[in-house]
Amino acid sequence: MAQILISKNDRDEEAYTLKGLAHLDTGAYKEALESFKKATELNGIYRPAYEGLVRLYEKKNNLYELRILYQDMIDKLGEKPEFLSKLCDINTQDSLNDHALDYCRRAIQKSDLVPENHINLGLIYRNMNENQKAQEKLRSTADRFRQSASAQLVYAQFVEEKKDSVSAYKYFSKCTKLDGQNEVCLLGHANAAAGIFKMDEAYEILKKLCLKDRKYAVAVRKVVQHLKVSKKTEWVEKFETLGEKCMLN
Repeated sequence: MAQILISKNDRDEEAYTLKGLAHLDTGAYKEALESFKKATELNGIYRPAYEGLVRLYEKKNNLYELRILYQDMIDKLGEKPEFLSKLCDINTQDSLNDHALDYCRRAIQKSDLVPENHINLGLIYRNMNENQKAQEKLRSTADRFRQSASAQLVYAQFVEEKKDSVSAYKYFSKCTKLDGQNEVCLLGHANAAAGIFKMDEAYEILKKLCLKDRKYAVAVRKVVQHLKVSKKTEWVEKFETLGEKCMLN
């Protein structure tokens, strides 16, 4: 269909975009890139063509090209909140702290209600070794965006690294309530529960994880070691049995 449209009008940016999307769906990335680029050359403000390029670079996990693309989209299409949010995220992932700080602050000014922008700002502070500012930002984000599993998870992981099992347990628990299928939340919840000796809770979560994947036997063994060191021997046999069953799954 796209090729027919192009044969009728070889300056049809929509047709080239449709052609690019068709190539993208079949994994013909080089051809998709050529088609999307042609569409943007024909019409420098045609957003669907840029969105096609976004999909392409996301599939290839090419943060470098995504960063350049979103900067170009801001130049051509304006400083839209979603573009700033993407640049905030991309630069945070790449640990380009100065750029990330700038884009995250601009994104928050444009759209204060996007939790990911606030999460990324906290992560930038952590990357810059401003740990107090990082903790305050990540905690306030988790408390403000109570329906964001990501906000709960990131703060839980932060305090887990600080060996604060009580706070880690609180926020991992919130994460699992919001997203009960998130295995990262579940594992963190189990580890934090074991850390404060809520052993029934830790056991049930690890049993659930073991049904999904035998790799969680490693986590069970760590709990067994923790119990032995802490001299909580009444739970050792139960977790050792769970670890053996986990390896058989």
